Amino acid sequence: SRGLGDVYKRQIFSLSCFIFIGCATNVSTVKDKGHTVSLSEIELFLADSVFFKSSIVVPLETNSSSLVQKITRMCIVQDTLFILDSALSKVFIFDMKGHYLGGIHEIGNGPQEYIHISDICINPIRKCIALLCDQPYKLMYYTYSGEFIEEASYANYYSELSISGDSIYCYDIGSNGKRKFHIFEYPMIKEGEVSFSTGNYFDAEGEGATYSFSKGKRMTVSDEIMFTWPFDFSIYSLVEGEAYQKYVIDFKEHRMPENLLKDNLSPMDFMNLCDEKDYVCTVENVVENSDYLLFGTNKYMFIYDKQMDKLTGYNFIENSALKAGKADYLTLNSSNYIAQVWQSSEFKRHIDNRKERDGNLEGLDRQYLQIYESMEDEDNPILLIYELPCNDAD
Repeated sequence: SRGLGDVYKRQIFSLSCFIFIGCATNVSTVKDKGHTVSLSEIELFLADSVFFKSSIVVPLETNSSSLVQKITRMCIVQDTLFILDSALSKVFIFDMKGHYLGGIHEIGNGPQEYIHISDICINPIRKCIALLCDQPYKLMYYTYSGEFIEEASYANYYSELSISGDSIYCYDIGSNGKRKFHIFEYPMIKEGEVSFSTGNYFDAEGEGATYSFSKGKRMTVSDEIMFTWPFDFSIYSLVEGEAYQKYVIDFKEHRMPENLLKDNLSPMDFMNLCDEKDYVCTVENVVENSDYLLFGTNKYMFIYDKQMDKLTGYNFIENSALKAGKADYLTLNSSNYIAQVWQSSEFKRHIDNRKERDGNLEGLDRQYLQIYESMEDEDNPILLIYELPCNDAD
């Protein structure tokens, strides 16, 4: 919808991850040629009650220690949620009922301190959570209860990380489309790198500004580590230090023409044009299980049904209880779950609208009704966690 596009366009100027200037060649240094997936159709919305296997609603407890501003990353381990607030550079720890268990917030320049966190990831083998800090450059490890274990420094800027076994993969996009992964062993011992040929990049008119056209994660954890590159319409995987092109996405008429990157457009004009023409220019937030592939873009979210060999795009996920929809979602360190963040004020407003329209709240899910009756507009956000269908999980 136009409203969702406007919100996204406002966001691109507040993000400052990478700069892309010019245009170059596509990735060629991958092990396999990916399976081509072609777009079948675009639908208005994905009904949560029709597609997802299950869903839970998690109202995050609100107290003086647990006030959340901006949720950008989330991990789940058994019954524990780890939530990165990028505005506060704090990791909140909640249980699956939303009870606040503690947090990690050690701001400073000394040992066991940091100024800013760019990403978080679970190390299931060592049963700890890793914090990727970009001010200063170091990786910090904590127990699941938030107790400090150790830290290790590194030399380069990384925006994201993923962990497989004891291998740590750090995502690195340099200027002018340079792309690589640095590989470390626990805690941060350099082992090598996976380099790619130069990729497409954006002409920012030489103004020296820093832009990112992605609002989600480019590196995610399913059964394999999945990743994407800017202005690249493929989905890749990392397995034991080797990179593979897994899928090539054919967006048909929605694919962004690569000549737009050479047209000396301003970032706002570029995004306006993509919005106007329904062009897809980025792929992010990839989740995959044995039956489905789900990913987001700047315009739509997409689901690939492997059994039907069908790729469908959607403007948003419609929540059946709220009778309202939202496009953005967070990936978890899982092949079967995604989460949406609803501010308490909008959650309450949609139920108010339902009550006004129907004259009552008969039939409203009991969990939603209990939250609605006890919440305030200034409370912490509510999480909606959806489970993807999967034959292997049945």
